Amino acid sequence: MTETQKETMEALVTELQRGALTEASLRKGIVDIVGADSPKRQDVLYLQAVTTSPGAAVVGMLLVEDGELREGPPNPRIGPIRQS
Repeated sequence: MTETQKETMEALVTELQRGALTEASLRKGIVDIVGADSPKRQDVLYLQAVTTSPGAAVVGMLLVEDGELREGPPNPRIGPIRQS
């Protein structure tokens, strides 16, 4: 739960405790918490590696963040993962 969602929830609880919670404010608070008006998006990191091995060196990457494509760093080469 995000800080904004927590703040909205606390505001609703406070209104309820004061006896000032209305149906309209409850409905608005629920919409604000669940984000019904905003599309749900998942961030995705695509990694291109030299082989399919989980320890393979990465040669390229692409990030989809908030629905927008973002390129990775200019030199995405990171060595193989070393296990201890």
